[in-house]
Amino acid sequence: MFTDKAFYLACRSKEVTMFRKLPLTSILSGLLLFVLVIIAIFLVRRSATTSQPTADKITIPASEFTMGLTYEQLVQITNVEASVELPYGQPELPHAYPPLRVWLDEYQIDRYEVSNNDYRACVNAGACTPPGAGYSCSAQTTCQTQENGEELCSVETVCQPSREATATDAPYYFDPAYTEYPMVNVTWQEAQTYCQWRGGRLPTEAEWEKAARGTDARLYPWGNEWDASQVSYIYADLDNPKIPATLAEAIPSTNQSPYGVVNMVGGVMEWTYDPYYTYSPYHEEPFSLQLATPQDDTIIWHMVRGGIVAAPTLATVTNRSKTSLYGFPNLGFRCVIGPEPKPLSEISELLPWYPLLKPQATNFDNNTDLVYLPAGEFAYGANVYEKRRTNSPILLDLQDFYIDRYEVTKADYLIFLQLVGANFRACYYQNCYYDYPFDELLEQLEGNTDPAEPTWYGAFAYCAWRGGHLPSEMEWDRANPETRFSFPFGSNYYLREWTSEQYSEEFPSVNTFQLTVPNPVEFVTVRMRNAEDINVGMNWRSREEPNNSASFRCAYTLDTEEVSE
Repeated sequence: MFTDKAFYLACRSKEVTMFRKLPLTSILSGLLLFVLVIIAIFLVRRSATTSQPTADKITIPASEFTMGLTYEQLVQITNVEASVELPYGQPELPHAYPPLRVWLDEYQIDRYEVSNNDYRACVNAGACTPPGAGYSCSAQTTCQTQENGEELCSVETVCQPSREATATDAPYYFDPAYTEYPMVNVTWQEAQTYCQWRGGRLPTEAEWEKAARGTDARLYPWGNEWDASQVSYIYADLDNPKIPATLAEAIPSTNQSPYGVVNMVGGVMEWTYDPYYTYSPYHEEPFSLQLATPQDDTIIWHMVRGGIVAAPTLATVTNRSKTSLYGFPNLGFRCVIGPEPKPLSEISELLPWYPLLKPQATNFDNNTDLVYLPAGEFAYGANVYEKRRTNSPILLDLQDFYIDRYEVTKADYLIFLQLVGANFRACYYQNCYYDYPFDELLEQLEGNTDPAEPTWYGAFAYCAWRGGHLPSEMEWDRANPETRFSFPFGSNYYLREWTSEQYSEEFPSVNTFQLTVPNPVEFVTVRMRNAEDINVGMNWRSREEPNNSASFRCAYTLDTEEVSE
């Protein structure tokens, strides 16, 4: 019996002997086959390398986080921006307030944006659409029925790629020098298709923001202080070779989120999964935390995050933008792998808005500054000029209430502003008064007994602090003959006073004032008088945008029940 070593040597001796007996043609054929196998293996490996997307993902652990801006953060970025000169003026603040407390399950997100090479692999696999050259556009009309039954329609331009791009049309995509740079100019659906090919999807806004800021509610991925050196202002263009690449060494290593996700601020904007919506009940559009079906054909706007920035406000990780479904040269994306998205209404709660002052206790006894209106029936609209109403006066039975005898003065309003400590967005996340520097505004109001003229939000907040409310149009109309008006600029000056009512051509038939938070509306009803109108007992009703200015007075009820007809 052979030992293992003897067996090995015997076999090897036999193998060599057999090889020596092979003809030369067989040897050459074998060598050729061996070379072909080596080449095939190399090609397969090369193909696998170029056809698979970069799989560098970051795991974001399950936890809650703060989404959106606090009032203090709004003030901070506004103060920073005051010292930054922008060629196009001051940008509007993002509608990302009040903040939300959001719970997210664990998910994974790409460390970098999807690159040209990543996307090209999907195109080569037949799963993704090649870049398009230009767009063909058409008008699309969408309509929504409001709570009052009114149907509002808007017309938007929707564009789709007209044909597949060539190297001439899209040199950035085809040039090998930009292989590892962000893939841009893709539609929302093209980005979503790519992510599905990867076994994932686009990130929701909440997922994107958490990955960018972590759980400490920071303003920027690197912290809470603006640092212009962290971001690039140049986007994808062959003439601008400094575009931030997806390679770690091509961008500032410090531009990372707490989780290590790179380039969430600066570089290209990024698609998110969410259709356009708002989570703020304090601005012009309807409050909604519902997540629509992204593939819905009626959706023409989607949320985008991040992007090229030139100002601290626009660089915050809370900055929100919307765009229609077609692509742009500065719009890219990254993917996530995670659970099915849920509406924010199911995974979040609205954190308290900027805390207004505690309401004062109102003294109703022997208060000569107030007028008492007893409960009873009155003819609503009887004192409105006929051409300013659309129907006959309406008989209403109104509960008793008090109302200021005179308009609130500028000196009175100054006390409120000083206690609030700020003018900017301090009244339900809206400006309280004119957009003056705070010190300059205080100087204008000090000792001035003329009627104050704040925004509608500023008047609403002041009356809440006084322990009352802005009068409804019915209350204003009922009190009109028994209150007094100041006309500091003479008889030709029309004094306009805020009411709590959304403007309507038709007279409302019930008292609808809100006692807690003002619902944002496009136009608010103002009541108007001048000195001559007092003599004839008549007044006007008109509309005004809530962020403009008007005078006002406050009303007070002994309970908070809503009054009906």
